[in-house]
Amino acid sequence: MKKDKKKRKKSFHIIESGDGAAIVFRFIVAIAFIVFGVYFIFLQFKENSQYDTYVTAVVTSVDDKYYRDKDEYKYRATCEYEVRGKKYTYTTSWRSGKYYKGDTIEINVNSDAPEKVNKYGKATIGAFSIFIALFVISFTFQKYYY
Repeated sequence: MKKDKKKRKKSFHIIESGDGAAIVFRFIVAIAFIVFGVYFIFLQFKENSQYDTYVTAVVTSVDDKYYRDKDEYKYRATCEYEVRGKKYTYTTSWRSGKYYKGDTIEINVNSDAPEKVNKYGKATIGAFSIFIALFVISFTFQKYYY
């Protein structure tokens, strides 16, 4: 004996009158996050033009940090690089992948101020802001579409 399985169709619900203000507010928040994100990505592109030289840096020491709550290590490298005969040092941000003394990494520096290293932080902030905006937009309609 076969049972008829009824497929539930996705459908829209009618937006109630009190929900309009909440939807408008969420869209304003989402637009603000998008504008903020695009602005930071634009700043990163502008900043990238100042960093015109790629150099190879050699890892001279490695720091590690243990996170007990996550049961994992993070690593940070101190590197040395040379521009026009002068040596500079740079410390990377913490990451999960381990560095080893003698490893080489390519970094992007400003040829007029070689001590300045492009860390691409503004692009990360911008992308994260846009991601939050998309989440806010999807959350707005989750209540009305299932």
